[in-house]
This record gives sequence, structure tokens and C-alpha cells, in this order.
Amino acid sequence: MCIRILGASNWKYAHIGEIIITMVKEASPNMPFKNLKVVRAIIVCIYKTFKHKNGTTMQFDDNVAIIINQKGNCKGTCVFGPVAQELWKTNFTRIVSLVPEVL
Repeated sequence: MCIRILGASNWKYAHIGEIIITMVKEASPNMPFKNLKVVRAIIVCIYKTFKHKNGTTMQFDDNVAIIINQKGNCKGTCVFGPVAQELWKTNFTRIVSLVPEVL
């Protein structure tokens, strides 16, 4: 659940590559994050159809965010599933290097 979009004053929705303040809805029992903990995350996939600069459109199955720390480094060690190519333009190249494919 998104609490606030950083860098935006009144935006309702976050787009790919934006940092948000969010709350963990459900976590596995062996994870370091507990339910209802407030964390920072970066949006890597969105359900809404969006258009690349070359004119192609893309839509993912669901919304996906990766938890990051205050410095912007990924807290996880591996990422499952594809992410959008718009992350190359941001300063999160370490997250892009962890994913199996970039679409």
C-alpha cells in the first residue's frame, strides 16, 4: 500500500522508477520485514498500460516494488521476474543487474 510518493506534492499514482513510502502488507515468516512495517521502495512494474518512447505499449500482470534502503541500494539479493527498461535511465543500475530480464 503506497503511503506517499517522494518528490511529488499531490500525485495520486506512482510510475516506474519513482521512490515511494509504502507499508508491507504480507511477508513470509522467515523474512526480515514484518507485516505493517513502513519501508521505502522503488516501482519496477505497473499494471496500467504505458508507452515506451519508441511507440510500443506494455502492461505487466501486477504492480511490483522493490524494497530499498536510505542510500538507494536494494535490500534483497535476487529479483524474480522482468522489470521495465525505464529503470536504466534512473540511478538504480544495481537493481537492473539483479533481474533476469529487462523488457
